Formats: sequence, structure tokens, C-alpha cells
Amino acid sequence: MNPSRFTTILFSLVFTVSIIASERHVFRKLDTNDGMSNDNVKSILKDKAGFLWVGTASGLNRYDGHEFKQYNIKTPENETNDYLDDIWSLQEDADGNIWVRSKTYLCSPKKVGPVAQLDRASAF
Repeated sequence: MNPSRFTTILFSLVFTVSIIASERHVFRKLDTNDGMSNDNVKSILKDKAGFLWVGTASGLNRYDGHEFKQYNIKTPENETNDYLDDIWSLQEDADGNIWVRSKTYLCSPKKVGPVAQLDRASAF
């Protein structure tokens, strides 16, 4: 057998096996039809527990792989009953706390729930 033909056949076989054996990833677009608060996503964080946290122009969302849960987080002053929206960034600290940054606040929810009161860490 010709060495170049053998090399071509071997390469084709290895390439085909690697394609068949590789992991297949399925991507699906998630949006407001799936329960997210807004399609304008500004920050995404995968936490230690595997939840996907999504900060949007309309608030905080948590995705568990099946559905979204929206978090209406009250502002620290809470005098006007306003809710924190327009989430700019999300971070997780060493203790597993999720920190939420908006234009004015950097805060972390005290409890997990549909409405969580915030502690003001610092103002911008």
C-alpha cells in the first residue's frame, strides 16, 4: 500500500472516530418566553450549586436548568417600596453569597426568596 494513501486513510479514520466520540452540546436560547424578566441580559453567573444567575435590565433571575425564578429585591432604603433592577454585574464570594451590583448599590440578599431585603455594602 502506498504510504501517502495509508496516511490519508488513517487520518480519515481518526478524524471520523473523534467526531463520533466527541460530546455533543445543545444550545437553546432562553428569553422572556421561558420566564426571564427581560431579554436585555447584562450579567451571567454560574454559582457553586450549579444555578445560573442572570442579571437583566429588569432584575435578577435564577435558572435551575428547567425554569426561571425571578427575584424582586427591595432597595436598601425601601421607603418608596422600589425594587432593584438594571443589574450590572454578579459575583459569588467564598461563602457562596451572590453579590449584585447595580448603578447605585453593591449588595447581597439576606435570604433566598422571591423578595429579599438587601444590606447596603457600598454606594457608587
